[in-house]
Amino acid sequence: MKTLITLLLTLSIFSKTEAKKRFLPYEIIIGSADLVVEGEIISVNGEFYEFKVTDFLKNKSEKIITVLMFPEWTCDKRIIPAEKGQKLLLFLTKSKDEFYKIINGSTGELFIENVVGDFYQDFDLENYDDIKKGIKLFVKSFDYCGELYPKFNEKQTFKKLLTETELSKLELESKFFKSIRKKIAKEYYIV
Repeated sequence: MKTLITLLLTLSIFSKTEAKKRFLPYEIIIGSADLVVEGEIISVNGEFYEFKVTDFLKNKSEKIITVLMFPEWTCDKRIIPAEKGQKLLLFLTKSKDEFYKIINGSTGELFIENVVGDFYQDFDLENYDDIKKGIKLFVKSFDYCGELYPKFNEKQTFKKLLTETELSKLELESKFFKSIRKKIAKEYYIV
């Protein structure tokens, strides 16, 4: 019995497995979102918070929505607990129960003061306003035609909603839009 316990303890110490979050690229998150909004938390109640929308970046809803907080786990924790007054940029899907769910955990719930840093590694941008404008332009220019969590190594598809001439003009309006358009042209099928 002691041998078995020693063996199990040894295995648990040396077989260190780390859970890893599957990060989705923002072009997939934006394309899959039912709603992309900026605003602030006005109250917190258990697993939900009430959120006052100050700007709609993709689609429209009521000005005050209920958001289900993402379940935290080892690899995906909220930076600080949800509190009244926190200003956020949210990427959401609509549930059947009249509330919204955050897409891809902490990737879909961004503190406004950190957004530039969150996008900086993958995209060219000027500032937070450029990102917001770029998201709005992206939404009216491309439609994502796939699953939120595609199969590993499956190349996803975006549908182009505007002509090349129109898209080229929009690139002059936002450095972020130009960068995300370049990324999808390189990494995805465009129809």
